[in-house]
Amino acid sequence: MSESRNPSRLLIAQGHRETASYQTFSSQHVASEIPQRVVVVGAGPVGLCNARTLLDDGFDVTIVTADDGVGGLWRHTFPDLGTNSPWGSFTFSGLEMAKPPGDGSTIPAGMYCEYLAEFYSLFVRPRATSWFHTKVLTMEPGEVAGWDLNLQSPDGARTEHFDRVVLAVGGLGNTAVPTFHSHDMSSEGVQSVLSLLPSSDDLPSTQGDADTVLVVGTGKSAIDNAVLFAKQRRKVLMVGRSFKWMSAPVKPDFIGSESFLHCTALGGLIISTAWSVLKKKYGSLYGPKIVPPKTNIHLDMPRFSVGLTPEFAELVSSGRIAILTGADVVGADDKAVTLTMADGSEGRVRCGAIIAATGFKGSGKEFLAEELRDRLGLTRQPMRHGWRDRVKSIRKGWGSFRPTGPIEDPEIDLPLVYRGIVPIGRYTERDLVVAGGSTKSHWISSFFLADPHLVLPPRAAALDDCHAENEWLRARYPDVDPYYLFPDGTFFSGFADLSHTRQLLRDLTLDPWRAQRSRWWNPLGWMNVGVKAEDYAGVGEERRERLGLVSASASCSVSKSKTGPGGKDVDGS
Repeated sequence: MSESRNPSRLLIAQGHRETASYQTFSSQHVASEIPQRVVVVGAGPVGLCNARTLLDDGFDVTIVTADDGVGGLWRHTFPDLGTNSPWGSFTFSGLEMAKPPGDGSTIPAGMYCEYLAEFYSLFVRPRATSWFHTKVLTMEPGEVAGWDLNLQSPDGARTEHFDRVVLAVGGLGNTAVPTFHSHDMSSEGVQSVLSLLPSSDDLPSTQGDADTVLVVGTGKSAIDNAVLFAKQRRKVLMVGRSFKWMSAPVKPDFIGSESFLHCTALGGLIISTAWSVLKKKYGSLYGPKIVPPKTNIHLDMPRFSVGLTPEFAELVSSGRIAILTGADVVGADDKAVTLTMADGSEGRVRCGAIIAATGFKGSGKEFLAEELRDRLGLTRQPMRHGWRDRVKSIRKGWGSFRPTGPIEDPEIDLPLVYRGIVPIGRYTERDLVVAGGSTKSHWISSFFLADPHLVLPPRAAALDDCHAENEWLRARYPDVDPYYLFPDGTFFSGFADLSHTRQLLRDLTLDPWRAQRSRWWNPLGWMNVGVKAEDYAGVGEERRERLGLVSASASCSVSKSKTGPGGKDVDGS
């Protein structure tokens, strides 16, 4: 469907401009009033990207992470894990990533972690203070302003005050590990399982045995694990409820077509047709042993670039991987794993090792008290009165929307976070944000700087925008609870195309079309908007030039071997 053709969203935005004056701020004190201390909680790709932008704008940045180095979630992976995106879509300006083996349709997780380490070494480490092995225990508003963080490190507990806080803890929350014992899924855990169980040319069965690796789950990580162990000649049995609808991995250059596919009625029709064909041809594509999902393919959360790889399908077809769907793992003892089947009956399977590829659950922001999270708007908040009528009105504007049956609209409450960045409960204080990618990092820095060029609505209008985004999401994915899927997510409707990125650039009063590809000889060039990091490389300089700021990076020699002044790389101290 053509998701971005949303009359409700556009009408609300235009209404704000016509009926309310957006906030602007005097620029005369911007440079002199840069807060001295900003803490970035998390050292994954988003944390590092935001740290670089803040450092370039002159902030005193401290990175806090419980890990022993940078990388975030990508630091805790297993061999053969691939990302969900093709080469070219996971990088930042100023540092290219070497093309991975093959056609570049997916990036190996280990390779991406190496890229992040190099990015940190080049752009962040020389100028930032990094506290590794440091956990945030609690975080509370300061007595006057800012935030007080209670930290735990190898040197003990201490409290630090910061003027601004950037939450970069990811959008997935903590891993959902079953209550029964299982190995930690790190490289060491994989090697332990491989050493525990002998290789075998015997094929696995759905009853299992003492030499079987039981993979709990049917998502992307479960598939990667099953392939990993099957290639090592271990008997593999996958157990789970059902598979998800997944498209085939896309080529890197295909990403640029998303403007056409998501912003036009014809593009929406193509997407709808593609999913319909996938549903119809699922069995012939992947074989009869891989049972098609039971959810509505058009209303489920899309999983582009996360396809069932031919390698997985081949191993299933050859019998090297056995599959048991319609089952929930509910317990285990020394003899077997207990299952609850879809019909309510109980089943048992034997295994020698359990791999829990069961996703994520709960929040990664436990350091924020539940009551505080609720006041900030980071927990489920009630929908506005009349939301169902507005949701139906939104759907009517989508010409390519063709539901196969009546749609029920269950009330699913979601957080209230402006642009997915600012918790509405801290909107006016301007001292707390949820981090995002490169463009969001510039939006955040301008927000902290009180940049007069950043167009912001009054709080009441910002709250309306938050509700409008949540209602758009209910219209697009009526049967999906994104807060359950992404417990720490704050913006769920902006990942389908680049419309959210362009909205952020419009907020910054910058050209939202960073690459003008329409020419007289190629009038349809706008369809291929591209997703190239270098197209956005000049955003920071454009912002700083307007503010009369000199980039802090100008005085910092970017070198792998040189550590700039003030850079600290310490374990918790």
